[in-house]
Amino acid sequence: RQLCAYGALRVWQRRGEPAISAELVATRAGHTQVVDWLKATRAYTTPLHYADVLTPARARALLRGGANVHARSMDLSVTPIEIATELMSSGTSPTGSAADLIMQAGRPWSRETHYLFPAASRRYAVQLLFLGAALARSERFFTHSHALEDVWVDLVMPHAVERPYDRFR
Repeated sequence: RQLCAYGALRVWQRRGEPAISAELVATRAGHTQVVDWLKATRAYTTPLHYADVLTPARARALLRGGANVHARSMDLSVTPIEIATELMSSGTSPTGSAADLIMQAGRPWSRETHYLFPAASRRYAVQLLFLGAALARSERFFTHSHALEDVWVDLVMPHAVERPYDRFR
């Protein structure tokens, strides 16, 4: 499972020989649980799909690198966020786990989720913070500057800061 979470090939081929799969090797060895797991996870396309074996540090790095919590290979396959939701609701994964981080990353930008966004999105959020602060301190809004800053951060920025893949959903 760890190997798959780190991108190990499930099918390989030596020069001049037929391709061989992990499923075939497990079947021949009589490892039915491994075969069942390999079949159940065929459609997994990102390391985030393996939320049950990812460390929080690895999940955080993947999310900050732009990994898609909504990735799926086909219309009927599950996404990392669906897997994380199941792990969290079943009590299998605790707060702070990889599944929890994936769930947080599925939410809109906020002060709490900022650290899970890719670098470009975080830089954009900082630029928007400076813009909001400048607006709040302008003469027009000076008497309500704190209220404007709160509205800016809590209501405007979540709609403006997105993950790269959100533009195509």
